[in-house]
Amino acid sequence: MPGATSAVKATVLAVESLRAVGTTVDELQNTNQFYSAACRSRAHPFTVQVVLDTNLYAVGNAIRAADGVWVADLETLLKTKAATLVSRCSEKDLYDLKWLFGRFPDLDARTLISQGAEIDRGMTAESLLISLAGSPLEVSSCGFSLSQKAEEVFAEIDSLKTQLMTAFDKAARREPTPAVGDLIRRLRS
Repeated sequence: MPGATSAVKATVLAVESLRAVGTTVDELQNTNQFYSAACRSRAHPFTVQVVLDTNLYAVGNAIRAADGVWVADLETLLKTKAATLVSRCSEKDLYDLKWLFGRFPDLDARTLISQGAEIDRGMTAESLLISLAGSPLEVSSCGFSLSQKAEEVFAEIDSLKTQLMTAFDKAARREPTPAVGDLIRRLRS
């Protein structure tokens, strides 16, 4: 996608410009397609990630905020947050999903899977279940809320994780066995 790398570089520069207003920005990773930084503003920690996902341009939508900045709409945020469950499944991702569940009251596991699969085509109920089961949550990673204590955030996202695992387990049982699964069964017999 022409200009995409330039857009990532410009966004990274915008993040790094936060230093001018007293924010600490500690770069964690920086490639042509991904940038991650741990930041702190007024003693409040947060992370920033800049991701180049060309598929997002095909399936996502943006709206213009009152200040003129273009931001992803809620459905696009839902798709991206659902897709993160396969790749990183962090405490913040679960917290954001909890918030999105409040905005999409009819959201269920099957819809969450289909929304996330628009971003990550390999997303299945089984892959989500494996990712969630293998992602330990830590109270120490839940200090990002301005209105809740880390322990409260942890309790909420741990509950959501359990609910999602139950829903994805049920959905995985209804999914057809992938070709590799059939191959493994034949090799075992």
